[in-house]
Amino acid sequence: MKCIFFLLAVVLVLFSCKKAEDVDDSNANQNGKHEYYEEDEEVPIMFNRLMPITLTDNEKNVHDSTREFAYNYLRTCAKAAYGNTLVSPFSTMALLAMTSNGAEGKTRDEIIEVIGTSNCTVADVNAYFQSMYKKLLSVDKNTKFTLANSIWVDSKFQIRNTFKEALLTNYDAEVYNIDFSKSSAADIINTWCKDKTRGRIPSIFEPQKLSGPVVIADAMYFKAKWNICFREKTIKKVFTNADKTTSSVDMMQLRCCPKYIDTGKVKILKKDYGNKAHAMYVILPSDSNGLNDFIDSFNAKSWEQMKIGMKTEYIDLELPQFEIGDDRSIKEMLTDMGIKTAFTSSANFSNISDASLYINSIKQCTKIKVNTKGTEAATVSAEDMTSAANPDKVEEPVYIPFVVDRPFAFIVEENSTGVIFFMGVINKL
Repeated sequence: MKCIFFLLAVVLVLFSCKKAEDVDDSNANQNGKHEYYEEDEEVPIMFNRLMPITLTDNEKNVHDSTREFAYNYLRTCAKAAYGNTLVSPFSTMALLAMTSNGAEGKTRDEIIEVIGTSNCTVADVNAYFQSMYKKLLSVDKNTKFTLANSIWVDSKFQIRNTFKEALLTNYDAEVYNIDFSKSSAADIINTWCKDKTRGRIPSIFEPQKLSGPVVIADAMYFKAKWNICFREKTIKKVFTNADKTTSSVDMMQLRCCPKYIDTGKVKILKKDYGNKAHAMYVILPSDSNGLNDFIDSFNAKSWEQMKIGMKTEYIDLELPQFEIGDDRSIKEMLTDMGIKTAFTSSANFSNISDASLYINSIKQCTKIKVNTKGTEAATVSAEDMTSAANPDKVEEPVYIPFVVDRPFAFIVEENSTGVIFFMGVINKL
């Protein structure tokens, strides 16, 4: 029985759409070939106006259908985690959407049920991702955001042209043929992942033979500067972890006027990036058990209601500077969400090949770095004002303290559509 692997990644580099080609194993991963990454150039603010994304009726139908996936995905992954959780819902969903093009019967039904696109045609889902890939790249010229996809096929194995063309046309997938029997095959794919994540994710596979014969890869990279940066100098403060231990953290500080809401159970603050096309939402529970309760009841409707209720407030913000990673198999989580048949010998991927295929493993590796200047994030998986002051009376405003010194959650999203790039739960620093 043949096996099929799928790969997911998050990166920030431009990529080209290529026809299937053979990769020279001897040259594909030469030392230093992918080590240099160009410095980011700033576009003057006058040439970087905010351009909100508009969706067609068909795109909005797909978009609305898939909104619940992110919250279910975070909730499922957080339950399986003992420490921190970091996921990329949009990238995972894109990977599953690509995979659904190769599935039939119960296998496909389970995948699209989990994504939420049971009421959408395959053509509409593909068109949605094709459109979003282009639109998401243009909303902020100073946010380095790149999406890349690829299909890696064993040189002794044949896949259907219809499947190949679907991914090529709708997801700009690069298609490569390599010899999976060679130990260098994993290195070649790892080099692709490293290149597409600007070195943030150096590898996804162990340097050994792949059980193949197909790897589907989705890659995304995000790097953005805050709209208003924190003070350059941080201060040392104590962070109380979920297990009641304490850590010394570098706390960033800023007096600002962001969108904010206090529901009584959680406090939520919105911190914009760049031209305000993207934002990070920081979710701080009111008590030690509040974070788990919030995640358990978290859904698309409640999140939208909380965002609508946010108002501009004077805030004394203290947020830890942090860098975390999450490297895990997500097979069990996706099984719990409802994708079961795809991981068994009963799987039907007949739209990929005549051979019997199933998903042998699916792995995700995600990293994020948050500092005084902004945020940089990458993930690879296998299978981010008006004043209420009286103009006639100058008064010192009262600032609300927002001190993130205990477990919290965060969301990085595109503002006009609400597409969620990253979601995280920080239990320990």
